[in-house]
Amino acid sequence: MVQFDQFTGGLHPGAVEHEHVRAWKIVLSERMAEASVNQRLSGISSFYRYINQHFAYLRDDNPADGVKRAPVNPYGKATRLIEGQDQRLLQSIDTATVEGKRDYAIILLFLTTAIRLSAVASATPKDVRRQGDVVFFQYRNKGGEDRQVRLPGMVARALRDYLNARRVESERLFGMTRRQIQEMVKRRCNHVFGPGHGITPHSLRHTAAMNLHDDGATIAEIRELLGHKSSRVTLVYLDHMETVNTEKLTDRLAQRYG
Repeated sequence: MVQFDQFTGGLHPGAVEHEHVRAWKIVLSERMAEASVNQRLSGISSFYRYINQHFAYLRDDNPADGVKRAPVNPYGKATRLIEGQDQRLLQSIDTATVEGKRDYAIILLFLTTAIRLSAVASATPKDVRRQGDVVFFQYRNKGGEDRQVRLPGMVARALRDYLNARRVESERLFGMTRRQIQEMVKRRCNHVFGPGHGITPHSLRHTAAMNLHDDGATIAEIRELLGHKSSRVTLVYLDHMETVNTEKLTDRLAQRYG
């Protein structure tokens, strides 16, 4: 809002018009990605909704209403690893060390299950369950939904190797916060790709989704694996979706790294 206020010359909130917001959108579009422009417009809209609710004597309308926001493809615009960069990243990790075993397991988990950062950071050893020869990972999805994914054999082995090697017991599976996992991914990618790569744990999740897409998986399959409920996130909302075997999906991803 500070930048918008400067753009309008400190115009009183009650005097801001629809055309001011539209002009600001044009200015932003010349120097920002569409997702960033949408975020700024959303901030303006939220500010005026607050004004409407608490200071109705100033105005009872929202000048951001009607200013269209560009549709953003969450996969096409997101940073992803391409042309074998995912394999290079994994191969660069020295798994002879405990730290290397941990980092390899985390990154492999992102790349084969497309799991969210929050689920990895909050996971406990009890969330990794074995049923016969099959290993499952339980986690809570965004929105509070409990989900379970079967881990490909190489992922289960990577987790087992790390847990067998770690020296300190922890309530958390990896003993790392969200921020620490983010910093680890950044550090590992800095080593392989140099600074300025923009790769985050969320990028690894997108990489998994796009690898499936490139391999011929349907949007419905990708949506199921990612645990999305919104069509805006997975591009297409299918009214009728067949039951998806996520075991085949995770195996397909794991084949890239075996």
